[in-house]
Amino acid sequence: MILPHTLTLFYSVQADDPDGNPVRRPGEHGVEVAGFVQPFRARETGDGTDELFAVYFDGEAAPPDAWSAAVYGGTRFEVSGPPQRYADPEQTVAYWRVLLRRAR
Repeated sequence: MILPHTLTLFYSVQADDPDGNPVRRPGEHGVEVAGFVQPFRARETGDGTDELFAVYFDGEAAPPDAWSAAVYGGTRFEVSGPPQRYADPEQTVAYWRVLLRRAR
């Protein structure tokens, strides 16, 4: 699979909120990942446009979780739903599919 786009993924880390409770949030340092980004869905909402993008990247890479974030083209995105792993029956080609929503 050709992966022509570069995203910066901010994998989640555990931190404490102001009250000392453990929470997960995007980390401070991003990791550049090669991927393929394509529009998935856009719809008008009361406070603007809700846009989803499907991102495909190498199956050997660590998938982001629900508390991760990504930056692509100077825009910050949130992970929408769990990542899905796809592979052929012999497991010779595998990739992750992640839906990203434009952060508000």
